[in-house]
Amino acid sequence: MATLDRTLSKEAFSPALTAQRSASMGSRMTYSRLIGALFLAGFVVYGVGFGLTSSVTGAPDFLSTISAHQSTLVLGTFLLLLNTPVDVGKAVLFFPIVENYGKRTALAYLAAIIVEVVLLTVGALCLLMLVPLSQQGVDAGGAKPSAHS
Repeated sequence: MATLDRTLSKEAFSPALTAQRSASMGSRMTYSRLIGALFLAGFVVYGVGFGLTSSVTGAPDFLSTISAHQSTLVLGTFLLLLNTPVDVGKAVLFFPIVENYGKRTALAYLAAIIVEVVLLTVGALCLLMLVPLSQQGVDAGGAKPSAHS
């Protein structure tokens, strides 16, 4: 038993094994920091994009004023679309981690992220379609005031 303990303790403190553990921990920390940075980037990029687009679309009778605030809407929509590669990056980096809990779980997570990205992209593209729609309204003579105001 004493021989086994000495052998295990020698292996536990061998330079090769220590270097391998250190490299593994360094790689894992880098991986974790990258995932965390992507989460923060996603929050910031989508949050700023949402703020910019809602400042334009939240105004009363916003279709008549979109042409005046077109650059704000386009920049906000671009930031919303920039969230797409961030979410895809998170899914790709998380896949091996989630795969440890099961292949089905990992594939379900990946499928959910793909659905999320597609729906967010369609929503952002719909915001971009407001620009030509408002331009047609301005060309047609502007918005008529409603009888309820």
